[in-house]
Amino acid sequence: MVEMVSRFPERSINSVQQATLCFLIDGEKVLIHATDVERVGLIHFYVPQDPAKEGWNQDVHVFLVRKWTGKPVETEEMAPGWFNRTQLKYLPMWADDKYWLQRVLDGEMLEGWFSFDDNNEVLDHEIINVEEGGTVPGSR
Repeated sequence: MVEMVSRFPERSINSVQQATLCFLIDGEKVLIHATDVERVGLIHFYVPQDPAKEGWNQDVHVFLVRKWTGKPVETEEMAPGWFNRTQLKYLPMWADDKYWLQRVLDGEMLEGWFSFDDNNEVLDHEIINVEEGGTVPGSR
């Protein structure tokens, strides 16, 4: 969130969702209404205590946007593409995506915990389905 806030110093950003919205409309290539940004998950990532990876542990908020105006374009951080959700190619995605992405696309709200080895492969994980209508723990 720090990176997103620093990219938009002229905007008042009070939440992760607002920062996500600002990030998504960077350069105003697409227009997304705040009501169309749906919080669908919170994922905690843990890496070995390797000094070279110090500070890599993260909490990642996952959002889903189904409606927007404009055309997403490639940026330094993403290369948009369209795929049949039942035929997603999990490479070159992160190793954890195969455990949770399809579930989110199927409508689940999740919280997950993932531990990685030195090669960024999943050592251990747990995913819970957050009850519909509830909030993702730690999302406030």
